[in-house]
Amino acid sequence: MNKVFDLTQEERKEKTEKRITDQVIDYIREHYTEDINRNTLSERFHFSPEYIGKMFRKDIGTSLNDYINSLRVEKAKHLLENTNTKVIDIALEVGFDTLPYFSSVFKKYTGVSPAEFRKKE
Repeated sequence: MNKVFDLTQEERKEKTEKRITDQVIDYIREHYTEDINRNTLSERFHFSPEYIGKMFRKDIGTSLNDYINSLRVEKAKHLLENTNTKVIDIALEVGFDTLPYFSSVFKKYTGVSPAEFRKKE
């Protein structure tokens, strides 16, 4: 009987964590242009920054920072392909503070600089 109770508790905990992770993802997708990190998410969802990061990695398989950066890069790619907006303006629009950091992250995820990506398209 105790094993059944323990399993039920564990299942309930996993479902709660998954729902929280889903809420975190929804929040990130709505606010990716803002300064988002474990601390801001901790304040928003009332869990420790460490717990948010650990839970996110467990459920999604990647770090919170990698998830945010990959989302921002995907949004930037779309803008680079479909607009003539300056690269610096795209960087700022998708949530990066500086052009060098944006270019570095963009190249990490795509293998090319934002300017090279735009030329290819």
